[in-house]
Amino acid sequence: MLSAPGIPITGRGCRPELIAGDACKSAGPDKLADRLMCDTNICCELFYRDGDRIKAHLDMVDQTYTDLLSNSDTKVNNTARMFMSGSQEIRRIFAKYKKTWCEKRKQALHFDNHDEFYADTGKMFDLILKRIQDETEHLYPLIREIKGDSQRAA
Repeated sequence: MLSAPGIPITGRGCRPELIAGDACKSAGPDKLADRLMCDTNICCELFYRDGDRIKAHLDMVDQTYTDLLSNSDTKVNNTARMFMSGSQEIRRIFAKYKKTWCEKRKQALHFDNHDEFYADTGKMFDLILKRIQDETEHLYPLIREIKGDSQRAA
């Protein structure tokens, strides 16, 4: 179900817990292998909380592209466009994931095929962690370089 390998996603520095949040630490893909864990209110709450964090982060990072796009350096412009495109693709993939597995009105996860849910969730975590790595290695250093600030990015 999920795709888009190599497309930058989301993250905030080297701190994946701020994005993948509690789900990475508490109910990450390894814990979701237990079908009973998936049926708990806590697991469902973590999914929705972390989904909100992912969206908030993408919104925040989207605000940084203006400075990068207005830069005269073509490399900087291309990097900004690549990350913008990645944000749009992640939003699309995450919306599809939520539509398939999450019932927001009932604040519940819903699935008949646990193995498929588990596989898709693992792919979603991989996508998010890849974005965190891409931002940490490529986007944030570029922002620091452009703004002349070695401590702050996004």
